[in-house]
Amino acid sequence: MLTQVSVAVIAVAFAILVVFLIKTLKKVMESLEQTNRTLTEVQHTVNDLTVEAKQLMHTVNQITVDVKGKINSVEPFFETAQDVGEVLHGVTNSVKQVTAAVLGETGSGQRVPTTGYPVASSSNPNILNRVSSIASYVSLGSRIINRWQNNKVKSTM
Repeated sequence: MLTQVSVAVIAVAFAILVVFLIKTLKKVMESLEQTNRTLTEVQHTVNDLTVEAKQLMHTVNQITVDVKGKINSVEPFFETAQDVGEVLHGVTNSVKQVTAAVLGETGSGQRVPTTGYPVASSSNPNILNRVSSIASYVSLGSRIINRWQNNKVKSTM
């Protein structure tokens, strides 16, 4: 009889163990199903983000190309502005020298600062050369401005 009771206790213990194992396995299966759903959602999210990232990169590339084109279209303007600045500097220096020469001839006694070039006067035959230089600077400035306007019209077309 002791053997029968022992077998019965072992059978009941085994049944209880099986019940707890079944409950544990069900919980594990539910956790695995939830993990599988979460991984599927993550994969969809990553795929959506990948598509959006590709679109963003494409947009950034288009903007970069557009900015480079605009920089290239503005570059002649800055070159022309530099040319005009140089011409105006030369014209200003020549006008200062001619003014100094004229003031020296009229005897007003006023001094006009110069850039170190020899001052033209009635005793200096270079006054005509200075006036000629001014005229050539003005002509050059006019051509530069026309070139700039033509480039501006071409870039807007």
